[in-house]
Amino acid sequence: MKLSRFFSLLLIITAYSCSSPKPAQNLDYGNISYEGGNGKNYKKAVVIRNADNMNQGMKAIRHYLTETYGKQGPDWVMFSKGQKEQDGREYYLYEIALKDKKRTKIIYFDVTGFWGKY
Repeated sequence: MKLSRFFSLLLIITAYSCSSPKPAQNLDYGNISYEGGNGKNYKKAVVIRNADNMNQGMKAIRHYLTETYGKQGPDWVMFSKGQKEQDGREYYLYEIALKDKKRTKIIYFDVTGFWGKY
């Protein structure tokens, strides 16, 4: 009986630790708003709204990553980043290594609203 409880608890802990972090609910960042999905793929990309230019938009992305995944360094490390056009929209893709460093995660941001504005 104790052994089955142990394995049940272990299964719950493992499932919880493997799940994706939920995006922060209150991401206030000036007039910037975040819409769309959780960033898991293009269709669920995090849409950055109300950024006036590339500089504001990039700061908004960093803010989102910090609020959602924690501080860069102790909680996650930037593995790679890139830009891609898909179906007439512009996206930034950030691949981060989470603190366990055993896996990476790609987060998709729709940057169409501020793409190319300087």
